[in-house]
Amino acid sequence: MTSVAQPVIAARNLSFAFHPSRPILSNISLEVPPGSIYGFLGPNGAGKTTTMRLLTGLLRHPNNSGISLFGQSIDECLPQAFHRMGSLIETPSLYLHLSGLDNLRLLARLRGLQERMAEPALKWVGLERDGQRRVKQYSLGMKQRLAIAMALLSEPELLLLDEPVNGLDPAGMVEMRELMKTLNREKGITIFISSHLLNEVEKMCTHIGIIHRGGMQFEGTMQQLAASSLAEKKLTISLMEAWRWMEVLAAEYPGIQAVDAEKLALTVKDKSEVTAINRKLVLAGAPVYELKLHDGLEEWFMQITQTNS
Repeated sequence: MTSVAQPVIAARNLSFAFHPSRPILSNISLEVPPGSIYGFLGPNGAGKTTTMRLLTGLLRHPNNSGISLFGQSIDECLPQAFHRMGSLIETPSLYLHLSGLDNLRLLARLRGLQERMAEPALKWVGLERDGQRRVKQYSLGMKQRLAIAMALLSEPELLLLDEPVNGLDPAGMVEMRELMKTLNREKGITIFISSHLLNEVEKMCTHIGIIHRGGMQFEGTMQQLAASSLAEKKLTISLMEAWRWMEVLAAEYPGIQAVDAEKLALTVKDKSEVTAINRKLVLAGAPVYELKLHDGLEEWFMQITQTNS
């Protein structure tokens, strides 16, 4: 019988409120498989940062007994678990007058780690050539990478990052995405990443958790999300005199709409329907010049959060 690996992070019926009348989290449950890149998504104010602060012990609550790290209750495994995890929650604190290398050496000393760990951490994030430069000379992307190097000092098995690409330009976002994938692939680090940049999450994450209004709305792999009934696919059809051709599809797709004079919109269950729809329109004489299927993470995310608003 094949054994199932324990999740690196597990939360069961986790609730939290700073004031009883304004709950932030309501009975959320999640599991982060070992070796995954888990994207934790939600609109601003959904409870992402609060969840991460609870998972890292930065917030304490009686319901913390519902959180486990590496298969142990958070109450039992802290602070030992901190040596197995690294985190970057909110804005990193950096000493701008010191070099990147000295920032890491100082932090290593404070955490009781060997200072020699600083140079490998710089190399992992691609800053080995800039280690002697003062941090005030770093770009925003370099500062973000230095902050991640701080989280990597103890060679963690688990990395928790809250909005690590905030404020980065497109090139910086690509660098950060590739860094996450490299750390996961080459170092075997499980990564839990909170973000609202859906395109970046879609390109690097293996698993997705969606939180909205303090409750979990979906959890699973990207493939499971694509196959779920929640992830309906919107098809737009561009053709001349759109209103004339609605009746060709209306019986089979009663929800079809004319977006404007040259565009129809409808919902399909899977990609296989697109070819059949195109064939039916062309045989009817419709001048179709474009079909576009909207089935990415952004569309699915909007459907899930709007449905549960």
